[in-house]
Amino acid sequence: MASIIQHRVIVFTLSLLCLLVISSLDQINAESEKNGEDPELDVADSGEDDAVDYGGEDDEDEYGIDDEDDPLLNLGNRYEEEEEEEEEEEEEEEERNEGGEVGDYDERDVVVLGSSNFTKFVMKERYVFVEIYAPWCRYCKSLAPEWAATATALTGQVPFAKVDATVHTDISEQLHVSSYPSLFFFVYGVHSPYNGVRSKDAFVAYVNGKMNLTVRALMSVSDAESLVEVNTPIAVAYLKKLKGPEVFELTTVAKQVDGVIFYMTSNEDVAAMFGLNVNVKPVLVLLKSVPDNRVVYKGTFKRTPLHQFVSTNKLPLVIFFSQETTSLIMENEMKKQVLCFVQDDEYWGYAQPLFEEVARAFKGQAMFIRVVLDSSEGLKAAEYFGVTGENPIVIMAFSTAEDGLKYLHQGEFTVEGIKKFVEGFTKNKLRPYYKSERIPAQNDEAVRIAVGRNFEEIVLDEAKDTLVELYAPWCHHCQELEPTYNRLAKRLMGIPSLSIVKMNMEANEHPLAKVDGFPTILFFSAGNKSTKPITFHGDRTVKGLYQFLKKNAAIPFALPKPAQTRAPNKVEQIPNDEL
Repeated sequence: MASIIQHRVIVFTLSLLCLLVISSLDQINAESEKNGEDPELDVADSGEDDAVDYGGEDDEDEYGIDDEDDPLLNLGNRYEEEEEEEEEEEEEEEERNEGGEVGDYDERDVVVLGSSNFTKFVMKERYVFVEIYAPWCRYCKSLAPEWAATATALTGQVPFAKVDATVHTDISEQLHVSSYPSLFFFVYGVHSPYNGVRSKDAFVAYVNGKMNLTVRALMSVSDAESLVEVNTPIAVAYLKKLKGPEVFELTTVAKQVDGVIFYMTSNEDVAAMFGLNVNVKPVLVLLKSVPDNRVVYKGTFKRTPLHQFVSTNKLPLVIFFSQETTSLIMENEMKKQVLCFVQDDEYWGYAQPLFEEVARAFKGQAMFIRVVLDSSEGLKAAEYFGVTGENPIVIMAFSTAEDGLKYLHQGEFTVEGIKKFVEGFTKNKLRPYYKSERIPAQNDEAVRIAVGRNFEEIVLDEAKDTLVELYAPWCHHCQELEPTYNRLAKRLMGIPSLSIVKMNMEANEHPLAKVDGFPTILFFSAGNKSTKPITFHGDRTVKGLYQFLKKNAAIPFALPKPAQTRAPNKVEQIPNDEL
């Protein structure tokens, strides 16, 4: 019943608005005929009305769209407000369906962390479960009730905390967060990512598994016989005795490292079975079912070096890039990666002996990864790195710890040539590579096209104030912005000191083109292009963008008067968002 009444109210309101529009149009036509003028308003080509004070001093008059009493503009605004309300209702409905209604939970047991207390807190507590979130993220909103409920259930055992990544960016950068929400479990200050089910029951089971984890003791050869042929990485520690500080350090590392099963022994026969010198202890051997499958650690038996050793060596010599290994690669503490892109397995057969020899030479300094382009995962990686497939074998390097910088091997495809490239990479002596589309043959439209190769020429021209839209072709918000951005560019096309530009960030990169969600709109001031650009956060309308340009332009400008064309007996509706 309520919905029927609501529907009738909406119909009635729209009917009144339509009468208001008709009345306004009749008044406009009558006044135009009285003055001997053509009632048509020319907006088809320029998308602008005639109410602009060209070259005037008053900015509000110059915008020509500040008349709040114009019924046509108000009608457009009402429609926009109604659409926004509908979108908000839909988002709230999604949130209710995905994780309970917003606000229907108690967060009193969730610890709020930030830049000032994060490090101290995770180092002080034995265990901490941390969520890195963004307030606008609907998945974070959906997770919030489960997170809060688990925090309450485990109060006094494990603190559950949250960090707003949009405020405390240093923490999200420290943890290399690339999506929201990102969850991390800390054991004595060392974190491991959580990629399991996001529910209260799953969180509780995971935490209990970590807290109750023990290192199994191998008391005899019969206990160890089943471990000789390993399918998953195992670590076996040979200790003087099976209690005391060494066992505590080993157990702590076992809780910190995912993907490795830990064992310990003090039995000489068991140690000999794993190829260890029975006279040397403590020592740890890491076993894997891949080439170079046995690695021995003989250093200080403390948690930090032990953790570093196991984390570094638990992966294969060369990792095959796939959906299953993506998280292992990206979440590993070793942030330097060397990738070999091959067209198919036949080309890998040629590249493998060279690439593996280089991997052995730089073991512990970088991860070495094989990417096959005839797989869906390989094609996605190739797109990210700008590998087109024109060359059947491509060597690249990548550092996740340096803002995602990429490096391209352009030397000889030999062991020595690749070693020279990797050495320069590990010593930070290489020049970064930025992917780019081809420079457009023609680039004289109102919105100019920037690519990686012409970014300096198009965007960093010191003689122009430049507005740049960084977009992705798949982005719905970018698609919605396009007609508005085009109208702005056409209206400002006659101003020589302004340049309106866009760049496809799926196919291009540049160190000054930093994306903070799509679309990102940046302004580069004339005569000062070396400084950080200004990010636009206003209304994505012609008026909003124009006001932003007027405020920030280093070179003052005035709107050129649009060409006037008239056709009798025709009235066009005035767009709501025009200059």
